[in-house]
Amino acid sequence: MFVISPDRQILILVAGMVAGVVVRLAIDSDLVSICAGGLGIAMLVWQHKNYLGKNLASWHQHSAVPGMQLGLIVQHLAFGISVGGLALAVQFARAPDVMLASGVSTTITGQVITIDGNTGDRARLWVQLSAPVAGLQRDQIVRISIDIQQKTVMPADWVSVPVRLYPPPSPMLPGAPDYGLQARVRGVVASGFATQDVRVIAAVKPDRTPVKLSAFRHKTANYLAANMEPPAGGIAAALLVGDRRMIGDATQEVFRRSGLAHLLAISGLHMGLLCFGVIGLLRTLGALAPVYASRIPLHKYCAVLGVVAAGGYVLLSGMPISAIRAFLMASLVIGALMLDRLALTLRNVALAALVILLVNPLALLTAGFQLSLSATLALVLWYEALMRARVIGSDSVSGTDGTPRWPKPVRYLLGLVTTSLIAGFATMPFAAQHFGGVTAWGVLANIFGIPLTGLWIMPAGLLATIVHALPFPLWLDQLSLVVMETGIMMLVAVAGFFADQPYAGWRVIPPGYGLLCLGLFGWLITMLDRNTRWQKICGSGVVAAALVLWSVKPPPDAVFLARGQTPILLVAGPERGVGVMHAGPYGRRLSDFSANTAAIFLAREVKPQIVKGVTATWHGRSEPEIVRDRRGRRVAIVRHKAALTKACQAKAAYVLSFVTARYPCGDATPILDLSGLAPANYLLSIDEQGRLFATGE
Repeated sequence: MFVISPDRQILILVAGMVAGVVVRLAIDSDLVSICAGGLGIAMLVWQHKNYLGKNLASWHQHSAVPGMQLGLIVQHLAFGISVGGLALAVQFARAPDVMLASGVSTTITGQVITIDGNTGDRARLWVQLSAPVAGLQRDQIVRISIDIQQKTVMPADWVSVPVRLYPPPSPMLPGAPDYGLQARVRGVVASGFATQDVRVIAAVKPDRTPVKLSAFRHKTANYLAANMEPPAGGIAAALLVGDRRMIGDATQEVFRRSGLAHLLAISGLHMGLLCFGVIGLLRTLGALAPVYASRIPLHKYCAVLGVVAAGGYVLLSGMPISAIRAFLMASLVIGALMLDRLALTLRNVALAALVILLVNPLALLTAGFQLSLSATLALVLWYEALMRARVIGSDSVSGTDGTPRWPKPVRYLLGLVTTSLIAGFATMPFAAQHFGGVTAWGVLANIFGIPLTGLWIMPAGLLATIVHALPFPLWLDQLSLVVMETGIMMLVAVAGFFADQPYAGWRVIPPGYGLLCLGLFGWLITMLDRNTRWQKICGSGVVAAALVLWSVKPPPDAVFLARGQTPILLVAGPERGVGVMHAGPYGRRLSDFSANTAAIFLAREVKPQIVKGVTATWHGRSEPEIVRDRRGRRVAIVRHKAALTKACQAKAAYVLSFVTARYPCGDATPILDLSGLAPANYLLSIDEQGRLFATGE
């Protein structure tokens, strides 16, 4: 029988909401969600009919009875599933309908409401249409890619631009993120690219608050980039206002490989520095007037102003998931301190997750939500365990009388190493799922990177913001930017050093959401009660089983991109290499997005430039291309019937053919026909007998 601690019951609600979102995505029926919601609410009322209202205080007494635990689990799960399914159904109902069935070339006119994105030398304009076009309605939003060098375009501008538009894309490969669905719930009905330069019809002042915030964020990012050397300006813009347009792909790759990519996103570190920095500054200023400060609860007023400053920071940063989660956590911590309650508790983390899932259920599928929440949960659990150990005097940091055993610098270093290890292990499966890689140097890199960010870069950035906003001398403004730029360049040097080490950014197979859910289920069993040993053993066993299944999970042997007019075949070769093949007379360039997605699933580095190089060496249509697959087997790849005979004579383990073979090979070499697959993208696996297994999207 499972036992649930009263302070851990909210975890069942979170698990129920997650299950409700997953079930609603799988069933794709609003009627089922409504029926499940009504049933869950009815069950909740029936379960609590005897202690609603005045008897609500008996909740903990009721939950403490061991015989009632199974009923509580069912009740909390049912209610959570109902709320999660209903929240997602409401989110889908509010999303606009997509009018486009296929690609269309047209000219759009409308107002730029925001500018974001970073795809090498491209940026993305979010344009609200001023007139119907190509089946799209007025006031609907389209998102188009433009040349990032067109810096004259600003939020709130009215523009006209010839474009090629497409409906929101489906997932590129099975298990890949559904960016099209994410875009649709944000109001985007079509996306594409500009076929000519953007023409600004009128540059007007923003008249709506979201557009005003976007314009301020855009201007601030441009100002920082213009007054700092690259890549410091782009990193400063990402840290201060959440604008990542100026960070190049190479810089992002360096931070990802070094394990410092989390420093480029507005997270709990930045939110805590701002919020509690403002509180500390205000309390210091209040202490200068002790007569007045002693008459009022100064710490509470400063706390409220700190939360207000953090809320403004979230709005200015564009409200990313990590910033919202950090703001909710900071608000709950400050609220608990004002009420003389425990601040860092698992319940506060779960409340923040519930609020995010209630407002934006699809945030569950984003990397920001999964990474930030997993790291925060692990750190809070470690903090709770540390506090319990200090209460009973069994921790290794304090002595028997409660005094610290180690000097403060040593304790800071130990805490930094411990938190980096905990957060790194907690986020590793999710990082592998979304980015297909882990780094062996994350802990060491964070030992240098976090103090640089927390003690130098962010305070200098806050100072630069204050100096720029107030009428200070220009030289002081420039000096504050130089101080911040120096810290950022040191951070870039640290990231570059660790990114160049062996096993930095090591490619691993994504575990898949099935194994992630299995591991989370085991973790949930372990966390339901901190004192029940057999639950911890069972939960740890489930987590270990998920890790073992992940380690033996067979990777695909190839990725076949056949959704476009010209198919591309990527074969995972030995020693982390990839062979890339073309079909068609002119070939097809592999986009950066396609290369990154394929690299995640193949656990191999895929460079778009390889495509052109391999195609150039593939001289004749009558010659097969010979590569080696992941197991080192010889593979003959054929794109024309004239090459089939030579492919059969190449002593290959099997033949991958873009055309249908009329006859089998004389030596019984398997010929795997790719032309019979429907136009879609596939993950291909070939077993030892040469049989093909294709999973398509």
